[in-house]
Amino acid sequence: MVQEAFLLPELRARVRDLDTPTPLDDHFLVRWLRARNHDLNKAEQMLRNVREQQQLRSRITTRFIVQLI
Repeated sequence: MVQEAFLLPELRARVRDLDTPTPLDDHFLVRWLRARNHDLNKAEQMLRNVREQQQLRSRITTRFIVQLI
C-alpha cells in the first residue's frame, strides 16, 4: 500500500531503540501497522508493550532456571 510506504520509515525510526531478537525488517513492521489500522502511535505502543512483555518473561524464565540448577 502507498500509505504503508510512507509510514514504514517513521515507525522504524520510532522503534529503533528497541532491543529485539529479530531484525526490524519491512515485513515485520508492516504487520504491526496493519494490526493497528496504520495508526503510528498505536502500532508503536503495541510493539513496545509486546517487547516489554517478552523481556519480562525472559527474565522470569532465566531466574526460574537458575533456581532449578
